[in-house]
Amino acid sequence: MKIKDKLKKGEIVVFLIDQYVLPFFHGSDHPLRQIVPRLAQITSAPVIPFYTLEDGSHIIGRFLPPLKEVSPALLEDVTMQIIKEQPHLWFWWRRMDKVGRSHQQA
Repeated sequence: MKIKDKLKKGEIVVFLIDQYVLPFFHGSDHPLRQIVPRLAQITSAPVIPFYTLEDGSHIIGRFLPPLKEVSPALLEDVTMQIIKEQPHLWFWWRRMDKVGRSHQQA
């Protein structure tokens, strides 16, 4: 079933948006940056940013308020705010991403 059909039925869809909205992955004008805003527009589904943190012994899920308007620029701002709060988690993921890509190319 397509994502927009699931959203129209009230189902939950989770996007890991950093690769979609941050311009250094694909460029600031890349069409991937429009995926989440377009789905929100087509389906009227709420967009609720969330992320995970760790405190040494627990994984913490933090949910932000639903976005009133959804745009690539706003999603980029929210993502960068989250990264700045816990940059060590972002840099760890980036290292894993580079390791994964180098193994795929071999």
